[in-house]
Amino acid sequence: MPTLLMIILTGLVIAPGDQEPKPPDENAKRIEAVRTYLQTDDSTERRLALKLLSEATHTQVAEALANWRNTCKVEDKNQTITIDIPTEKRNAPKKLTVEIKIPDKYGGTTTSPLLIALHGQGGNGKQFIRAASALLGEHAKEFIIAAPTDYNGMWLGASETESAEPVAIIDALKRRYPIDTDRIYVLGYSLGGHASFMLATLYKDSIAAVVPLSGTCAIQMGAECLDVLLPNIHSTQVLAVYGADDQSEDPATHQPAGIAVWNRYIKQQATKLNLPITMIELPGVGHGGVIPPHKELEEILSTKRAPLSKTASHRFRYTSQARDGWLRQTQFAGQPWTSQQLIVSPANGETIAEAMAAMLKEKLGYIGGTIDGQTINIETHLCNRIEVLLNDNLVDLDQPIKILVDGTIRFEGVAKRSIKTMLDIAQEDWEFQRVFPVRFQIGRKGKAIQR
Repeated sequence: MPTLLMIILTGLVIAPGDQEPKPPDENAKRIEAVRTYLQTDDSTERRLALKLLSEATHTQVAEALANWRNTCKVEDKNQTITIDIPTEKRNAPKKLTVEIKIPDKYGGTTTSPLLIALHGQGGNGKQFIRAASALLGEHAKEFIIAAPTDYNGMWLGASETESAEPVAIIDALKRRYPIDTDRIYVLGYSLGGHASFMLATLYKDSIAAVVPLSGTCAIQMGAECLDVLLPNIHSTQVLAVYGADDQSEDPATHQPAGIAVWNRYIKQQATKLNLPITMIELPGVGHGGVIPPHKELEEILSTKRAPLSKTASHRFRYTSQARDGWLRQTQFAGQPWTSQQLIVSPANGETIAEAMAAMLKEKLGYIGGTIDGQTINIETHLCNRIEVLLNDNLVDLDQPIKILVDGTIRFEGVAKRSIKTMLDIAQEDWEFQRVFPVRFQIGRKGKAIQR
């Protein structure tokens, strides 16, 4: 008999001479219904689960979503797993080996924070999971630590599947282990440091904080391009630690270049923009031997993901990168920019730096918006379709709302909460600590459609 049906019928059959058994706790039934809806392929069971959950309040279903992972039992041992990573070739995923360290006394009945540990060039997951555990010291026993081998480093110029590989790793681990999605961290060294910095820049929605060691925000197209993308890091904590001697002379310009030079520039810009980026420069240290101060490392790895903000602003190259809290782009207008170069011709009175920044803003997609009371103002660039996700922390869903996109009213009225929408978004993102009972799909023309 299907699990959900067993729960519904429990207590209806009484054995001779027995007292009537106590009916199951209502919250336990809701949690089991959530599990069924999210995990089964049986359409009848899903329909029954949705029917049971539809009899509850939205708050009760949100609580069941937040708590159901605490009831999941998984293997409580360190292991090596293989994750299928999508590639440009259909039905030919990349097989990525990931070393997993499970917390001490782990029973699989509570969610745990996740630390993704990204090795440097020439390294591997087996080596770096030991290094990451040593950096955490006693706190390592609190984390699920995952260290992939031969992952693709993140660069602005990478293909969509290559640049999304670290996020695909996070998604696969979320679906395998009970993870506290408000406490997902990335720590990387050298190549891994570059990747962790870029993850905070382009995929901040999934991450609470990153710790780049001997790494930088490797845009590879000049400081002007960095200036355009760095403001993306408005909600994700960054602790970047690097050696003061990690630099060399640029043979073309004979000027200092390298990680230390780039990070000093980032520190200057982050201070100017009030971004949550902490830069620590270690005197007398080069590229190797960078160890983060224990106090600062402990503090950033106890940071939780920032609460949903009523302000969104995000530039991106691909649709998979186009998320900022409650606002998403789901389809480009035209084709995304895939070139590795920027060719600019400054106008009269325009500097090369200004021309490059303007060109990059033209090439990249953009989503931005503010929620002011019940009015939602959205600005877009190169977006053929966007989604707006809402909950009662963002607006009062019992009252009328107004949605404007690029100055045009696209919806005006009362949005309808939907438990099915809440469940479907949670299933798509495997995200249970941020839930949305309202989703609008908005194209370039016409009214917003509630899905």
